[in-house]
Amino acid sequence: MSLKLYYTSVSPPCRASLLTINALGIDVELVPINLSAQEHLTTEFLQLNPFHTVPTLQDGSFTLCDSHAINAYLVEKYATDDSLYPKDLQQKAIVSQRLHFDSNVLSARLSAITGPILRGGAKTVAKDKADALLQGLTLLETILETNKYACGDKLTIADFSLVTTVSSANAVLPLASNRFPKIFDWWNRLEALPFYKEANQEGLDAFTNLIKSKNIVRQNSTTALRQAMAKLYYNDMSPQSRAVLMTAGAIGARLHLQEVHLYGKDPDPQLLQINPHHTVPTLLDGDFTIWDSHAIVGYLVGQHSSDELYPKETKPRALVDQFLHFDSGVLFPRVNSIIDSIVVENDKEISTKRISAITESYKFLDKFLQNKNYLIGPNLTVADLCCVATISTATIITPISTEKYPHLSTWYRTCKNLPFYEETNGVGLNKLDALVELKLGRPRTKDFCE
Repeated sequence: MSLKLYYTSVSPPCRASLLTINALGIDVELVPINLSAQEHLTTEFLQLNPFHTVPTLQDGSFTLCDSHAINAYLVEKYATDDSLYPKDLQQKAIVSQRLHFDSNVLSARLSAITGPILRGGAKTVAKDKADALLQGLTLLETILETNKYACGDKLTIADFSLVTTVSSANAVLPLASNRFPKIFDWWNRLEALPFYKEANQEGLDAFTNLIKSKNIVRQNSTTALRQAMAKLYYNDMSPQSRAVLMTAGAIGARLHLQEVHLYGKDPDPQLLQINPHHTVPTLLDGDFTIWDSHAIVGYLVGQHSSDELYPKETKPRALVDQFLHFDSGVLFPRVNSIIDSIVVENDKEISTKRISAITESYKFLDKFLQNKNYLIGPNLTVADLCCVATISTATIITPISTEKYPHLSTWYRTCKNLPFYEETNGVGLNKLDALVELKLGRPRTKDFCE
């Protein structure tokens, strides 16, 4: 075994991987990366991981980034049982849901606070960002009202990701135990693990001291398909809904579609009853409910035993997971923040900084798509479907330059030529494009590449 983990202990995602490694009891060479010294930007590290993020796992000639994908990979390859990441399709879907909830909601919202503090010199936490983080924590509190751990009665890798994020959030925005009693009970259970102190607490202490050194003004928070079709609550202007529609189109799954209004309407009472997060897409399959598009597509593909779209082999699946988390944790938040600012908040101008965040994502993906038909290689996977739903939405804001991003442009046009693309993604994309242009008061764009 030649496992290496490039990490920094102040990073919550790195600590999630350390918890997983300790839980599995496997030998891993830990390679510290000094972010302040920009060791993650060296030529050597960029060759290893063009995303220049930690943690990064090296298993022989195989390299993987994103802690959620890393942790799933480690369990599937090295665990003696599947308790931390179940093989049962529905149980695995719940774990995936919680992992994406961490990357797309809690971790993303925490990063929106810590980024300006650690890199921009901010001395206060913006109220809207604090409120967004607290809203996410309230959702976790709701989940834990009926669960001992994040996914039920058993510890999983979802708990490792969530507890490192929650404990770090507490360092920035101290949490009130009377407001989040279930979170604190759950956190206490995690703290009692024999490896918690070494894997999380020591790095958490360093993170807390780093935050304190910035002298910020902190606030307190006081199996086979059912005969009946599964029901999908969706809105085709939502890129995440379109990702599920494309997946259903790719595998030939028939879904009962229930449209949900996104803008200017009260939450759908039926949706609210089955999903307190009241987000789309949400899938109801018999008595089983799952939300988050990335978890849903994995579940649907598993029901149809379509190994090519979501491989069962550990390494290819880990690579797919890596891009699913890139979409939920990086790509979608960047795009969605702009769309919401235009459609919901009626902003008429888009900041250069936000545009740059999207073009930076174009640059990352263009680099990964060199010499590849699709993100993982020669075959289409759910990673492509989820990412193209978001990328196509991003083109409403800033088209893909074929000169600057030739590989991304080719991939995008390849995806647009899929037989199910226009019906499952193009129609909703055009609706959203029309709404955005109406809000901005500008002529509609006909081609999303230039």
